[in-house]
Amino acid sequence: MILDRLGKLSYYDCYPNYEWGKQGKAIPRAANAEGGLVLGWCYRAKGWEHDPNAYVYIVVQQSKKGFENFCHAMGFEDWLTDPRFNTANARDEHKTEVYQRVEAYTMQFDKYTLTKELGAKGVPVGPVLDWYELENDPDLNGDGTIVTIDQQDARGDFKTIGMPFTMSNFVPDYQRAPKLGEHNREILHALGYDDDQIASLRDSGVIGGNDGVQADLK
Repeated sequence: MILDRLGKLSYYDCYPNYEWGKQGKAIPRAANAEGGLVLGWCYRAKGWEHDPNAYVYIVVQQSKKGFENFCHAMGFEDWLTDPRFNTANARDEHKTEVYQRVEAYTMQFDKYTLTKELGAKGVPVGPVLDWYELENDPDLNGDGTIVTIDQQDARGDFKTIGMPFTMSNFVPDYQRAPKLGEHNREILHALGYDDDQIASLRDSGVIGGNDGVQADLK
C-alpha cells in the first residue's frame, strides 16, 4: 500500500542499492532473517558438525536499550560506538558482518548454555529443538503445551498438543478418545432403537461391541 501511494519505502535503508522503480514493487526476500527489520537469525552452536539441531535463534533488537543488552552480553561493546553498527539501519546495511561475528561467538557454546546465559542478560534467544527435545521439555510439559493422555488398553499413555492458549477461569479437561463402538448403545437409543434391536445388530455383525479394537501396539 505504501509503495502504491509513494512509489518507495524510504525507511528500508537496509536495501540501499534497491531501485524500487526499476526493480519492481516486491520487497526483497529476507531469506532466514526475521521480519520487521530486526536482525533475527539462526546461528550454529557448539556441536553443529554432528548435530543438525545445534542452532540457536537470536534477535538483535532495534531499540537502544535492547542493542546495549546484546552488546554487553556478547562482549561486543565496540559496536556501541561503531557507526557501522550503533543504529538499526546501519546494522541492516552491515548484516553480513553481524551474522559472521555473532556466529563466531555462538559456536563456542552449546545451544542450552547460550539460551540460558544470553536470555538472562536480556537477549531474545531460543534453541532449535528436535521432536524428542520438544516432547520431553519440562517447561512445555509443565505448562500444558504438551499433555499426556491415558488411552488405556494396549496403547496406554501418549503425548499430544494441549490447548494453545490459557484462560484465567478455565482449565481444559483432557480425556482419551472413545473406543470404537464404545457409545453404540447411547447413540442408538437416542435414534429410537431398543435393547433387543441393538443386540440383534450386534449379533448380526452390523455393529461391533463396546470394548473397542485391541490395538497391537505392544
